[in-house]
Amino acid sequence: MSKNRDNKKESDVTSTDDVVKNDVRENAIMRMNRRTFVKMAGVTAGAVALGTGLLRFIKPVMGVVGSLETYVDSLPIPPVATPGINMAYPGADYYEIPIVQATTHKFHRDLYPTNTYSYGADYLGPTIVAMRNKKVVIKFTNQLPTGQHLLTDAIDPTIMGSLDGVNADGDPWTDENRVCVHLHGGKVLPKFDGGPRDWFSPEGSTQVNPYPEAVDPGLTGSYTYEYSNNQPATMLWYHDHAWGITRFNPFAGLAAGYLLRDVGENALINNKAIPGGAYEIPIVIQDKLFNLENGAMIYPVADNSEGTHPIWIPEYFGDTPVVNGKAYPFLKVEPRRYRFRFLNGSNARFYNVSFNDPDGVAHPIWVIGSEQGFLPAPVSVYNLLLAPGERFDTIFDFTGMASGTKLTLMNDAGAPYPDGTDLPIPEIMQFKLEQPLSGKDKTIPPGSLKLPASFPPIATPPKPWREIVLSEVADPETGEPLEALLDGLHFTDTINGPPLFVEKANSVNVWQFINTTGDAHPMHTHLVPFKILDRQPFNVDSFTIAWDIWIAAGGRNQTAVPRPSIDDFLTEGSAYMPAPEETGWKDTAKAYPGEVLRIVTKFELPEGVKKGIYKYVCHCHILEHEENDMMFYWAVNKS
Repeated sequence: MSKNRDNKKESDVTSTDDVVKNDVRENAIMRMNRRTFVKMAGVTAGAVALGTGLLRFIKPVMGVVGSLETYVDSLPIPPVATPGINMAYPGADYYEIPIVQATTHKFHRDLYPTNTYSYGADYLGPTIVAMRNKKVVIKFTNQLPTGQHLLTDAIDPTIMGSLDGVNADGDPWTDENRVCVHLHGGKVLPKFDGGPRDWFSPEGSTQVNPYPEAVDPGLTGSYTYEYSNNQPATMLWYHDHAWGITRFNPFAGLAAGYLLRDVGENALINNKAIPGGAYEIPIVIQDKLFNLENGAMIYPVADNSEGTHPIWIPEYFGDTPVVNGKAYPFLKVEPRRYRFRFLNGSNARFYNVSFNDPDGVAHPIWVIGSEQGFLPAPVSVYNLLLAPGERFDTIFDFTGMASGTKLTLMNDAGAPYPDGTDLPIPEIMQFKLEQPLSGKDKTIPPGSLKLPASFPPIATPPKPWREIVLSEVADPETGEPLEALLDGLHFTDTINGPPLFVEKANSVNVWQFINTTGDAHPMHTHLVPFKILDRQPFNVDSFTIAWDIWIAAGGRNQTAVPRPSIDDFLTEGSAYMPAPEETGWKDTAKAYPGEVLRIVTKFELPEGVKKGIYKYVCHCHILEHEENDMMFYWAVNKS
């Protein structure tokens, strides 16, 4: 790896005059010396509650939340959807799923029922179980109320994309209950990807760009997605991705699991090598603020009337964990091995989880897979760090533990991660050994498992590699965040202009995410799975000064000031390999502050596509960042 940092002095970065350089330096130092974002605990503004009617609390958020008794509700297990047959899609598993508003969901025994959104239930949705290479077709029908969103008071119209598109009458965006469905981690055609601009509303208005041929004018408020499932066994998930309200719809309940099986995994299950059936359990973790008076979820809004985005908050952090739709649940278990499929479904919170006994001793978690399939071999860890959007396939062994033992799923991740201190959630759920063993546990001890290969090996290509800079823009007077950017661009820049870059179909390349901010960001690529190549620290101050000078000079729209290369700012000899649980194939990876995250991937399109250029998005999966404005279009060219 080339390292030219020792040969480059700070004074050699550019010949831009000293006044501009000093202004840029002061802004960079201000950014690096404060927390990356104003934290929610400091938001003393309103909070939108999803109760009966829309309540707006004009008082500090901490004044309307409190504590709930822990471990009094059993962990819900999401139902598995039953496929049907549609002769228009021969050989496919066919589903029809309504997107609805419900009024009956109780997040806790002691909370009143409240309003939620869901995929045909009262919160979240059914699990889809699919088979590799067997098509799944799902017709989603938007049955949400026409008009105001549950979180209408939190929608900031100044955020890019909030006013995108028109309704059925040709008027701008009067229906706030737009939806689109993204199969997170799926290898699908763009017109079925559920990208941020691919939406349909209850009143029948539909926009699918840049693929208008996907729209069926005969559909009213519905859209049918086709998934070929041409990828290895793994846990995907489907969730809403409508532009401008992505941070609200999964929060309100539009998210669910999608288990993709294949022959290799089925052999492990059928031969009882790994737990299956009732012993394979999804663990979908979110965090919430609740109004204890009416049971409603709360989404805080900022009070910044003079700001660029007056009510947008940079990150959502709740004070209460919710697992599969219940706050502080418990699960009764047998003294045997269980397979837990972890998904971090939170807006912004990272979780560093451990299974702790009453003495505070952590017990090993066996990780057998990540977002895109099995690991090369099982890995034993005592703490498992999950960023928003990440999934891990794990086995936990309760064998030999005494009846009555209670293990607590603990968390010690800061919010924001890694150094934040806002609204910590130290406990998430509890496992109670109160069930007798129902039949002998014949599964193989995880350390002895032989796991199927998910993808063929991938070689690292020679340079040049892509560079994508993660940065933030702060108010120069207050230091408060205005937006976060990827490579200095807004999302609309890659809509109205060319995609950030175009990769050749079936080529291999390395993307480098250069994090100049003070927080970690989970970076998610649509379409393509990837391997983490490595991470490496760099001189943040020097690079940021050079980057800001380049941006101030016009960035990619000028040639007078060269774009700074990260190779000139790397810390010598500091690259390090991914954690053992990150050595599998992934679709979401953590970019740590002050480091370069490198991923390598092959840009394969779904089977059967014609020649052309196909656009997808890449974004941070902290939902408040994704919408302001850490998202860009890129493309694959099949020529």
